[in-house]
Amino acid sequence: MLLFSVVAGVLMLAGGLLGCSRSSPPEQGNPPGQGNVTVTGMTLGRSLAPDETIAEKSQTNLFWTNDTFYVSVTTEGSAPSATLKVRWTYQDGTVVGESTKTISPTGPTITAFQASNPPERWNPGDYKVEVFLDGVSAGTKDLNAR
Repeated sequence: MLLFSVVAGVLMLAGGLLGCSRSSPPEQGNPPGQGNVTVTGMTLGRSLAPDETIAEKSQTNLFWTNDTFYVSVTTEGSAPSATLKVRWTYQDGTVVGESTKTISPTGPTITAFQASNPPERWNPGDYKVEVFLDGVSAGTKDLNAR
């Protein structure tokens, strides 16, 4: 009986240690400790609301050559740190603006970026804004300046 109690105790201890040493694998596509942030929206416009969204009446993808281009990026998820970058390009591929912001989201987060018009106005034509999350493209939006 004593031998049975000792063997049962050793098995319970071993099972407990194995259970404590297991760790669940990180989510696919997210490095350990980096969270689960995703870009869920991008809105273009001519002006910002106080909460960094694009003011409702200024939402557009058609701009005047003297406008400032704004994009409001919506993210979901949480992470101790995530890097958002936007790159504005002209129709010939020339980069006309780039900006980076580090965020620490704990749920839905809105981050605004702007591309101020150059001293002599934007060239008329087509532009594109691309949003990157931690160095990976999260999508693009097309816009036009007239």
